[in-house]
Amino acid sequence: MNCKKCLLIILLGAAVAGFAFLGAAHAQEREAPFPQYGTGPVQVFIYTDYFCPPCRAMEPLAEPVLQDLLKRNRITLTFIDVPFHRLTPLYAKYFLSAYSARKE
Repeated sequence: MNCKKCLLIILLGAAVAGFAFLGAAHAQEREAPFPQYGTGPVQVFIYTDYFCPPCRAMEPLAEPVLQDLLKRNRITLTFIDVPFHRLTPLYAKYFLSAYSARKE
């Protein structure tokens, strides 16, 4: 899958999911099925695939901005793994399971 196609799928997924989450008035009261950080009033959803080149290229640019917003309690950040690459399910099974166990 080429980079432009990955980016288009990410953007479309973000738009669709953004509309899906608009009606969740009590989202903070239930446990999120994805890793979530912060308690700020603005919800930010990051749709990414670790093996996607555009996603990896974006990470060093987005990380400092997101960390600053989290520190200042401006956002609630949710990471959503989108399996574009054939190795992503294997990655998700092992890495994200281990990650969930630590809650850090």
